[in-house]
Amino acid sequence: LNVRGGGSDQNAFYIDKIPIYNTSHLFGFFPAFNSTIIKDFSIYKGYIPVKYGGRLSSVFNIMTKQGDLKHFTAHGGISPVTGNIEFEGPIKKDALSYIFSARSTYSDWILHRINDPTIKASSANFYDYSGGLSYNATNTQMQLFYYHSFDHFKFAEIDDYNYSNDGASLDINHNFSNTFRGDFTLIASQYAFSTIDKEQLSSAYQQAYKMGHYEARADFTKTTSNSNSINFGLGAVLHKLDRGNVTPYDTTSLLIPVALGKEKAISASVYFSDTYKPFPLLSITAGMRFTMYSPLGPST
Repeated sequence: LNVRGGGSDQNAFYIDKIPIYNTSHLFGFFPAFNSTIIKDFSIYKGYIPVKYGGRLSSVFNIMTKQGDLKHFTAHGGISPVTGNIEFEGPIKKDALSYIFSARSTYSDWILHRINDPTIKASSANFYDYSGGLSYNATNTQMQLFYYHSFDHFKFAEIDDYNYSNDGASLDINHNFSNTFRGDFTLIASQYAFSTIDKEQLSSAYQQAYKMGHYEARADFTKTTSNSNSINFGLGAVLHKLDRGNVTPYDTTSLLIPVALGKEKAISASVYFSDTYKPFPLLSITAGMRFTMYSPLGPST
């Protein structure tokens, strides 16, 4: 997706507030999210709410559905290249429920039917799964969600790489009154990538890196009238980046090992915004956000 001329990597994707850094499977032919668990999503490509902070092109906010609070249900599907299954049901009727979804591919048979010997010797596959627990009380709702995806591609004996997304979130919504609501969230997310390049045996190498995102935030909404609402909140994110090491793939490689290093930092922010709707078709929003970014530890 390219928004207003921006690059496809300039869109921020969230699923239940978990940032997902790579949103495609199998060269982009499949999305990283199983549509059977999606309840709703919002796309911000012009005005982006101040609670999201600075973003380059757009924000995609995806929300998953809760498990059925009354009955157990299960369904699945198959296609020529993928299969999926989902089941959900109550743990305690009308209060606590679960949902689980999984997907995988078996697409190598397509590559093996292509006459090109290099492609015929290649392999491409992915899988993902996610699950959630939801609890509903009179004034409080809690949701625990986990997501994992994995992709593997092997281009004959020339190159192969893997990448994965992992994330979890714990979200607690509480209504302090009919006009004041709080949303408290803990988030952990990690993206990992590894590759082996064997095109030239004398310079064959392998490398792996990963990025971590660990966040705590609190968001509040105060409705002052039928046409006006105030949003404010604060949060902090711990960023961890491990660029890994570039090392020789085997004893025939003459590559000199290189350690690319690690970094970590913390960013803290606070925001405030006011939304006024003088007419049903007109909404006016003004707000401000202050962010402090601090590298942690020594660096070279």
